Order: sequence, then structure tokens, then C-alpha cells
Amino acid sequence: MDVQKLKSETADALSAVSDSTLGALLIECHESVSSTQTRAAQLAKEGVPNALVVALAQTAGRGRLAREWKSALGTGIYFSITSRPTSIAGDAYLVNIIAAIAVADAVRSVLGTDIRIKWPNDLLIKGNDGEWGKVCGILSESSFRGGSLDYCVTGIGINLRRPESDENFRVKAGWLFDGDSPDERTLALLLSGIVSSFFGGLDSLAKTGSDSLLKRYRSQCASIGQVIDLETDSEKLTGLCVGVGSGGEMLLKTPDGVRGFYVGDVVHATMKSAAGSAV
Repeated sequence: MDVQKLKSETADALSAVSDSTLGALLIECHESVSSTQTRAAQLAKEGVPNALVVALAQTAGRGRLAREWKSALGTGIYFSITSRPTSIAGDAYLVNIIAAIAVADAVRSVLGTDIRIKWPNDLLIKGNDGEWGKVCGILSESSFRGGSLDYCVTGIGINLRRPESDENFRVKAGWLFDGDSPDERTLALLLSGIVSSFFGGLDSLAKTGSDSLLKRYRSQCASIGQVIDLETDSEKLTGLCVGVGSGGEMLLKTPDGVRGFYVGDVVHATMKSAAGSAV
């Protein structure tokens, strides 16, 4: 994979998107970095308004709760998007939902692949064995200044090929391509689709609020209707996901009634699905 060609193709693909919500975007493409999150945050601190930092490998990638994220060369693509959504500071927790929808929309549009969202922001894909696996993880980190949101860095890791191990996942892993690795043009279209949809989602949230966003999210959320094993910082419990609330929280029916959760590790009681049913 030629990273300079990937950068050029991505810039060309983004320039073809007639979307005023994106604005100026700095693009960096690396074969390997310590962490795209770290590099993107550095650019944000230097005053870059919006940036896309892409890498084919990371030496110090991380996931939620500072967990190590394995990012070997040749198996995935890892990228971070910086944004400054100051007008939606109170809704900053919805950025991950916007990112999940952006990834799902781009994968369907570019590859024609069925992909679904597991609450809150993991992406699932169906393998040749008929089971669903996690193909993408998302992590957003915000920085505040004087009580106001200064910038947000949203990191996205996508399995292009079968990973060397399942260490990144508490459930079965999934991947986009079984055959040859995609070329630079295909990846550029995928990246540009995600980025343009992401900034479009931020703009829509700022202008019209969260109702439309959450309606789209619920229609793609595979967790609704599933028995869920949930682990938070303070408890482990099992319940039925009966919906997603107005703040993006998972509504879980438990023996104590319906409770709302904004964060937590989720595993579906089954990762198998009959055709057309929820995962």
C-alpha cells in the first residue's frame, strides 16, 4: 500500500464531495505511527481546525479505558478525525454515534456490505460462517478549555483482513475483505465517505438537534431486542435491550425495571442471526 497515493486519492475523493460542512481538512497518511489519536490531538493543540490522520499500523494504539489496541501492519486501517463541535458541547457524547453511522453508511455505499451497529458504537459484520463479528471500534476523546469544548478527536479502527488474533475484542472479530487487500482508491472512497458523513452529522446535530440522528441510529442498532450482558465500572448485569433513549443511552430491562446506561461493555447473548433478524 502506497500511503502517499492513499493520501492523494483521499484528497481527490473528498474534493469531489460537494459538502460545505467539511471545510478545510488537513490529511496525513502514515505507514506507521505510535497512535493516530496522539498525532491528531497534537495537531489540534497546534491550532489545526480539522484533520484526518491515517495509519496502516500503530505501535501504541489504544481503545476504551486506555486498553491496548493491536494494530499490526497489513490487517487494518486506523485513523483519527479532529473536530471542533463547540456548538454541541452539551451533546458531545453523541459524537461516537455520529461516527458509527458514518462508518456504516460508507461501508454500505462503497462496498455494498451489510453492517450493523452494536450499542454504543461498535460495528458488526456477518462472516462466511454466518456469525456476526466486530469489524470496527470507535473511541472519541474531548479536550476542554475554560469549561468549554476545545476539540474532539475521534479514532476509528477497521479490520480490512482477518486479524492475527482476537485480542482487541471481547467477542468474535470480523473483517471486510476475504480476498486481496483493497487498493488505494477503494480505501480512499471509504475514508472520504466516512469523513464527509461524520462532519455532515455534526453539522446536522448542531442545527436541528438529536431527534433525527437518534432515529437513524435506532434503525441500525442491532442491540435493540437482544439479551445483553453489560459490564460497567461498578456492576455486571444481564437484561433485554428495549430501546435507545433520547440521550443515546441504552434502555435495559432488568428485574429491577428499565434502566438507562450511557457507558459500558456490551456483549449480545448470541452473535448469530437468522436472515433479516436482529443480531
